[in-house]
Amino acid sequence: MSTDICTNPTEQSVLNRPSTDKFILILNMPQILKKEILNEKKLSIDPLQISVHGSVVPQIEVPSIAAPFGGQVYNITSLSRPNYQPLDVNFIIDNKFHNYWVLWKWLAMLNHPKTSSYQGKIGLEREQLVKTIGQAEYETTISVWSLNEYNIPIIEFTFYNSFIISLGSITYSYRDNNMIESSFRLQYSQFDVKLLG
Repeated sequence: MSTDICTNPTEQSVLNRPSTDKFILILNMPQILKKEILNEKKLSIDPLQISVHGSVVPQIEVPSIAAPFGGQVYNITSLSRPNYQPLDVNFIIDNKFHNYWVLWKWLAMLNHPKTSSYQGKIGLEREQLVKTIGQAEYETTISVWSLNEYNIPIIEFTFYNSFIISLGSITYSYRDNNMIESSFRLQYSQFDVKLLG
């Protein structure tokens, strides 16, 4: 029997087991929530980290165009990306419901639950913000890190000009011992991928 170390790159570490916490979402607070921090003690200026699972990366396309030529049709690249579909993010609610509450607060700033009004600035100040930082006050940059078996980030997915468009329901049963989960839907304008390390 050989005692040589296996060098097959497809072999995985014994610690590499399925887990629901291998993706961490880093939510940088949008400007509209940073202003609210002065009034809300529960909000923090620090980025919010959420353990996510399910679909965390969108489908990416640069579609082709049919170009008729000489009695035949050639397919060429469009050199463009269509609008990204909204991304549904499943997450585990923390034991103080803080991550759920921050997402709810963000959505409430876009349309107040009692007054049905936008809670940010409308007009020149908002336009100036878009010019200086490249995004509206309700938008932010969101990163999703994939972790390896040692919980070290290995790849980063970045969503630019992101904003929440819906917050999912909460379903809980005392008949099982599963963690409480919810979901939110994210719309964004641009997407990028970077290998870390």
